[in-house]
Amino acid sequence: MLSLLALATVGAFALGVNFGNIRADSGWDSSYGGGGGSWSSGGGGGSWSSGGGGWSSSHSSGGSWSSSSGGSYSGDAFSVFITIAFWILVIIILVTLSNRSAVKQASATKNKVMRNDIDEEEIKKILPEETLGSLKHMAFETFVAIQNAWMDFDYDKLRALCTDELYNTYTAQLDALKIKNGKNIMTAFDNEEIKIIGIKEENKIVTVEVYLRCTFYDYVINNKTKEVIRGSKDYTLTNNYEMQFVRKTNNKKKKVKCPNCGAEINTVVSTKCEYCGSTIVIAANEFVLSKKTNVNKY
Repeated sequence: MLSLLALATVGAFALGVNFGNIRADSGWDSSYGGGGGSWSSGGGGGSWSSGGGGWSSSHSSGGSWSSSSGGSYSGDAFSVFITIAFWILVIIILVTLSNRSAVKQASATKNKVMRNDIDEEEIKKILPEETLGSLKHMAFETFVAIQNAWMDFDYDKLRALCTDELYNTYTAQLDALKIKNGKNIMTAFDNEEIKIIGIKEENKIVTVEVYLRCTFYDYVINNKTKEVIRGSKDYTLTNNYEMQFVRKTNNKKKKVKCPNCGAEINTVVSTKCEYCGSTIVIAANEFVLSKKTNVNKY
């Protein structure tokens, strides 16, 4: 009976464990740490624990627990006590299992941040040629391009897509990552929700404020051995961001054409023509990222 009690207790503890998310992304906007312990998905150097010390099915509080304490239990009374405790734990486990699907559904939205689009008329007052759709397209495409440039150590592309201040921050962080032979892998970006939450014009600079909820794979490898050293490649992460994109007021959006074949380029961040492969130079009149903040809600 004691062994059954121990197994039930272990099961209840394991079901209650929350490993947390381990996040990164360009600029290290969030950390890999999750909870009171530490996680090492690479198989070495780190471990996960529930804190404090080892956990086992035995309990100690100033001494050992036994069937006697200042007296003695009768065999029947002790058996009844253990049986009741066992069935209480069994009920806890069964309730936990029955709610597991609901927990999974809730976890998908537990850190969702609610934001609403501004009225499109507010955009038209400042940028007559833009719409909610075109600004959302710009924002997500630029976000993904920056993540890819960060992953590939593509300093030139980062310079073209970020303000000087943000670019200098990113390059310093990438230099440190490179020294440690690390590489941040980010793939399979899924735009779950994007909102244009603000727009303003000051000193001939237009600022567009964007909320983005995005899911993607995000982990760090040793660039020499390709071993995963932080995070995990087996699950995706979901982050909520608030971003600001800026551009000069008098810059008009222009159509970009390939200098080799004349094909019109439909993206603001392309560097190669999708038709002939020629290099495209994007004029510096498009929006660039000036700020990106992780606003995950826990």
